[in-house]
Amino acid sequence: MTSVTPAVGARSAFCSCGGCGESVVRRQACIPSARRLRALIEVLGFEGRGGQTRFANEIGVSRRRLNNVLVYRPMSQKLVQKIIHRYPRVSTDFLLLGRSGGNLDRKLERQLLDYQEKTGISVFNNSESPYESARLLGQ
Repeated sequence: MTSVTPAVGARSAFCSCGGCGESVVRRQACIPSARRLRALIEVLGFEGRGGQTRFANEIGVSRRRLNNVLVYRPMSQKLVQKIIHRYPRVSTDFLLLGRSGGNLDRKLERQLLDYQEKTGISVFNNSESPYESARLLGQ
């Protein structure tokens, strides 16, 4: 097993973004749009080996471009439009801002909330989803 050395000048062993719990070496997980995109890819069924490539092919971008967004680049409006064109259940507000509700499909929202609960990785910026509130109230 190889050990991973933290980045030079890193202050702590773990990220302090409050959403990912990743080590500083995996700082890309701190980018909120990257966390949302990773969650979406998994919830849509593109997990596992080759999942990124299959998802990239589905939306009509190169795997390299998708990986750049998952690692360190901000999500462009053009990429958002490609995702929404292929998956109309997804909303711009969710992808760019992490908002629930609006045009985000309710079933997909529930799946993303389940992902968030299962992994502990923050997907939504607001926890005021009607489904989240109902779940907290035991309904």
